[in-house]
Amino acid sequence: MEIVISNQKGHRALLFFPIGYAEKIISNELKNKFIKESDRTIFEFIGSNLESDLDVAISIAIEQGIKSVGIGVGITSDIYKLSKLNIESISFHNCIIDYKLFPVFHNVKYLTIGDSVKVDISFSNFPTLVDITFLSVKTFKGKILDKFEEVEKLILWYENKKSNDILNKFPKLKEFWINNGSIVELDITQNLDLEILELHRCIKLEKVIIPRKNSLKKVIVEASNKLDDRNFLDMKIEFRRW
Repeated sequence: MEIVISNQKGHRALLFFPIGYAEKIISNELKNKFIKESDRTIFEFIGSNLESDLDVAISIAIEQGIKSVGIGVGITSDIYKLSKLNIESISFHNCIIDYKLFPVFHNVKYLTIGDSVKVDISFSNFPTLVDITFLSVKTFKGKILDKFEEVEKLILWYENKKSNDILNKFPKLKEFWINNGSIVELDITQNLDLEILELHRCIKLEKVIIPRKNSLKKVIVEASNKLDDRNFLDMKIEFRRW
């Protein structure tokens, strides 16, 4: 299982996971990778009784200046307490949370939705988002309730033929990635501001529908052998394929 704790270099990350659970899914190798890449990343595993430990954990996070939070199984009704944190990055993994219990995350710019998550995403709860990553669209059981006009970057893993529906929720995207996609035809005609498109291991993808007037500057295609790329080759853009 891939766990993204923070997509911002130098952020210290506080993980709200039961200790045994966190140790199972986050290896020392992965921890060392994050520490090496971000230089100051700190992993704090909160105890198995998350509800009672949450207040203590939040106090520690405020004291330590934590900017990134990862939430796993166990936190439900008390999630509103996270409003006390001045965080910029938040991730959800293997959890079910009613979005109506969410506080307004006024400063969160980076959202990661991990594996097996049922969390509805509302603009009223995340008004400042600019970057969203779904680590497994095929196991995502929540809904994107609103359009997010300010989001500029979207990454989808295992998109389960849902890319076109999801793209409609992010009309102002500048960068869009698909990793391990099963979509056959990708339609980006409503994403006129899109500048960067990356398609990795989309083995069924045959066609990308491009608007006549577009902002594309860079397209990368990897291991997507069925894709007809002639429309890209006719454009004056940076195009790479392997």
